[in-house]
Amino acid sequence: NKEKADTVRRSKGALDEPVKFEAKDSMTYDCVNSRAFLFGNGKVNYQNLELDADLIAMAMDRSIVHATGRIDTTDAKNEIVGKPVFKQGSDQYEPDSISYNFKTQKAFISNVYTDQGEGILISEESKRDSMGVMYIRGGKYTTCDAAHPHFYLKLTKAKVRPGEDV
Repeated sequence: NKEKADTVRRSKGALDEPVKFEAKDSMTYDCVNSRAFLFGNGKVNYQNLELDADLIAMAMDRSIVHATGRIDTTDAKNEIVGKPVFKQGSDQYEPDSISYNFKTQKAFISNVYTDQGEGILISEESKRDSMGVMYIRGGKYTTCDAAHPHFYLKLTKAKVRPGEDV
C-alpha cells in the first residue's frame, strides 16, 4: 500500500509563509486590482518583519506593501501622525514612507531616521537590500538628538552596513 506523493504545485510567486495583517479602524479589499488597504494603526507581519503605520496598502499579486503616516487635519500644524515603524531582526527604521517587497526583501524608504551605533542617521531617500545594507541619497549623520541637528556630517551619497560602517 504505497502512499501517493503530494501533486499540488506551489505557484512560483508564492511566499514562504502567510502575511498576517490587521487594522484598528478598517480594512478594505479591492479584488479587481488585488489590493488590500489598512486604515488606522495597521500592522503587517511576515517572518521576522513587523510594519506598523496609520495607512498601509498591500499589492497582493506583487507581494509589495507600502506604508505612510497621515496628515493630522485637527492640528493647525498639519503634522504627519502614525508614521511607519519598520522592524526586521535588529534593524528598526522610522521613515515618512516605505515600500517593501516580501519576495526580494528590498525596500525603498523616504525620510528615514534611525540609530546607527553612537549616532543618528537621517536620509531623504534610501534603498535597503535583502542583506540590510542601505544606499542613501541626501543624508546626515550626527550625534545631536535634536529634531534639527546643530551639527552633522552631510552625506550626498552613502552606503550603510548596519553595525559595521558608513
